[in-house]
Amino acid sequence: MEEVKDMNITFYGERGLVNSIILDMGSDLSKQKQFLRSIKFEDNSNRNWIDKVTDFHYIVEPSFAQFGNPDLIIVAECVCQSKSLAFGLEKLCTCQHNFVH
Repeated sequence: MEEVKDMNITFYGERGLVNSIILDMGSDLSKQKQFLRSIKFEDNSNRNWIDKVTDFHYIVEPSFAQFGNPDLIIVAECVCQSKSLAFGLEKLCTCQHNFVH
């Protein structure tokens, strides 16, 4: 059987966006922290705890029946054994104001 060295995978849509980001970060902890820092949290809370994260777990597209279906759950485990959760809903939209006419 011939071995394929590089696979060319294109993810599409909202789920594709989530999958692409997670696969790009891989196990690089600094990229994962940078990604978490780039998220706009609705409560504008202090994010100093991100520096103390030692591990991340990602749950993609879980179904919680009547409680909803987030696109992504991020579980961030910190040095002090505490865990923080972030629920994500990704939406694709056009950014027409960025186009040159």
